[in-house]
Amino acid sequence: MFVLSMPLAINQHENKILNVRFEVARVFYNAILGEIGKRRKQFRNCKEFSVGVELFKKGEREKADVHFNNVRKSSGYYLRSTKKHGKSNSIEQFALYMRKSWIGKHLDSVSCLTLAKRA
Repeated sequence: MFVLSMPLAINQHENKILNVRFEVARVFYNAILGEIGKRRKQFRNCKEFSVGVELFKKGEREKADVHFNNVRKSSGYYLRSTKKHGKSNSIEQFALYMRKSWIGKHLDSVSCLTLAKRA
């Protein structure tokens, strides 16, 4: 398999704009990863998570799922907000909140949500 690399034919101004956008996207992606890591740690350290793991090991999957969903809801460790989650605390909502800062001047909402999904 061969990959062909061709330089972009852009001027200095466009180059500066692209470099800023790439840097902002990198900062945004790392912020999302940090938030996911924080929520994952909170998710794993919850007592109800431990109960769910024990139930899962015993083969009581339905009861374990209830415990996992309760922990996921309280910690915000899910991608999308839906009606069943109640008050939205999802990763998508965090991405939209971050976009309201200086990041929104450089990245559109579709790019922000795409980066959040890929994190």
